[in-house]
Amino acid sequence: IESKDQDKDQKLVYTLKDPALPFSINPTSGEILLSGSIDYETRKVYEFLVFVKDNGEPQLTDSAYYKIIVSDEI
Repeated sequence: IESKDQDKDQKLVYTLKDPALPFSINPTSGEILLSGSIDYETRKVYEFLVFVKDNGEPQLTDSAYYKIIVSDEI
């Protein structure tokens, strides 16, 4: 995930709101990581929102929808 904020020295924080997902997110880089096991036979698609907020005044927020399709190939 890549976000751009025009304000100097602005810090962005990324979050996932669903703790049941087998994914995590690096709060400073926005990199989505696999943090659990996934199985094509059990679930083929994961859909979720990623949220980002800045530390400005006023604080700005945004979100992006992600869809991850699990493949059964090596």
